[in-house]
Amino acid sequence: MEDSRVFRMSPSAVELNAHEMVCMGKRSEAKSAGVSLEFIQSTVKTEGGGERDPFYVMDTGRRWRRYSTSASRRRTSSTPIPGKGETHINYSAAVGIRLTTFDSAAEIDKLAEETPSPDRRPTPPQSRYPRRQRGPVPARTQVRRPPGRGGAALETRARCGDRRRGVSFHVGSAASNPRAFGEAIALARRAFDAAHELGLPKLQVLDIGGGFIVGPNFENAARTITAALSSHFADFESDLTVIAEPGRFFSETAFTLATNIIGKRVRGDLREYWINDGIYGSMNCILYDKATINAVPLACASNPGNHSCTGMKTHGATVFGPTCDALDTVLSDYRLPELEVHDWLVFPIMGAYTAAAGSNFNGFSTAATGTRVAFFDPPTLPA
Repeated sequence: MEDSRVFRMSPSAVELNAHEMVCMGKRSEAKSAGVSLEFIQSTVKTEGGGERDPFYVMDTGRRWRRYSTSASRRRTSSTPIPGKGETHINYSAAVGIRLTTFDSAAEIDKLAEETPSPDRRPTPPQSRYPRRQRGPVPARTQVRRPPGRGGAALETRARCGDRRRGVSFHVGSAASNPRAFGEAIALARRAFDAAHELGLPKLQVLDIGGGFIVGPNFENAARTITAALSSHFADFESDLTVIAEPGRFFSETAFTLATNIIGKRVRGDLREYWINDGIYGSMNCILYDKATINAVPLACASNPGNHSCTGMKTHGATVFGPTCDALDTVLSDYRLPELEVHDWLVFPIMGAYTAAAGSNFNGFSTAATGTRVAFFDPPTLPA
């Protein structure tokens, strides 16, 4: 990436202290993002005082350690999409991809027309999980579906022969109830058994989808998944390949967004600030992903001796994006210290469903936002 610079540093050089992790009485997740205010401040200074554009800082050192500790026996893959365009199918076949998903007879017909004999995984019976559901979805709405759909997919023997390899499901993005995984795995086992009753070759692949989020929910989900696999697939031993899709888990806390204050207005005790990113850019997650974001002030310009604003009086504040659209409101009724134009607001946990869904509305290009990469040396993993 042309606009990226790589830094290698020890964790002690970038960890936030307890005070910096608390922003106006609200717990900030800046530590989880793995990027300190000091690091962002140093990045601004190295630009010779001219850095004003928003930029991301990516920490590459935490995600694999956390995932491998909790799910070391699992395998990861990219997200399989049930509805695929013909050009995508042809390209996948050309580069040697032979494992894909389907959730309808029409999808099998399309695959049969476009490829000679790709491997396929049906969705489980009584379940058809939303592949790209935005935001937390209650577990009950994710796993209760009309019966028969998975069975119909299994019975399409004449269309795709005996090349089914397993079952795929997805409980929804940012799933908050780990029981959804346990119930889905139980349904998947029913699909495995149904395939056996139909005389199909033994299924050997289980794709448990994604929806993993950092924190206690992930640890609980990992325990639930391990217990459910032990309970429902104990007879498979080493014959079962388990695939997961932890895209949100890897990216969510790995990115922190630094934005510059480009405008200010005072209305009594209310402070209104304009920053150079917003709802039509990285903060689209507020609308589409139902995200709650926190801002950490960094007063590099107005108060370099106390850039973290320790002990400063706070005011009610509204933060707007740059587009002049009334919808472009990033924060309302938020508490912030007195800041000035050219100071910074730092937003942790901005790696999932942010810049990827941004736009060029009103001439502000989300794709132009640069990224600085920081690598944290992780401690030695336990044997």
